[in-house]
Amino acid sequence: MRQPRTDFQPTPGQLCYEADFEFVVDANGKPEPGTSRLVRTNSREYSDAVAGIVPRLEFRPATRDGSAVRQIVTYKQVLQGVTHSTSPGSVPATVPVAPPSSGC
Repeated sequence: MRQPRTDFQPTPGQLCYEADFEFVVDANGKPEPGTSRLVRTNSREYSDAVAGIVPRLEFRPATRDGSAVRQIVTYKQVLQGVTHSTSPGSVPATVPVAPPSSGC
């Protein structure tokens, strides 16, 4: 699967963002327009950013009896941050890191 990046900027103080979507992937491995549905999120801003990349996702199509077929998929996107301080008294910055396997 090819995964484009969002242009989402984390809010200071919130270190974890999640967005779960369901949509149909066609026989060519592309999300079908109009099938994306938000299932769960903890941030409307983050889910809006993730919704913007769904049409650009690319998947290996599902197969049945050797032929590519459409399939409903669940897509979970997680962004988790780590707070770093560069000097005493400075304001910590949230830096995105790799998403954890189980979510926030």
